[in-house]
Amino acid sequence: MENKTTNMKKAAIENILVWIVLFAMFASIFFFVINYTVIIRAKDTMDAIADFGSNYVAVNGIGDDLSDRMNDIKSRNFSNINADTSTICNTNNDNEYKVIFNVTATNNNLYFYNGQLFSKRVVFNQDGTGDTITCDLSVTINN
Repeated sequence: MENKTTNMKKAAIENILVWIVLFAMFASIFFFVINYTVIIRAKDTMDAIADFGSNYVAVNGIGDDLSDRMNDIKSRNFSNINADTSTICNTNNDNEYKVIFNVTATNNNLYFYNGQLFSKRVVFNQDGTGDTITCDLSVTINN
């Protein structure tokens, strides 16, 4: 039987390069998934803050400081929230009976996504004034 491997070289370097490429692809996908979950969690937290803020203002009106309650809702990657409704909310007397609560986040620390995260909730104004109340809250995401 004739030895047919005499013209073949050992593929040690090629094997190492293939494993390096596979590892780099796996690591990239792994970090992409991890960062995607951070973005989704931040968006979910902002939705919860907007839900609570809009419902609270719809029932109780403007004038309360919601900072403590908002800081209980936020996750640990958010900075402390200053949510005094006297400063973040404006009233427009147009008899539309709605509360618009906007939450905007800075986005300097999220990889793979450089857009601005935003959440908006509109609910029926139940305080009986007939006003449209618009609240704009800005939050900061930390690493």
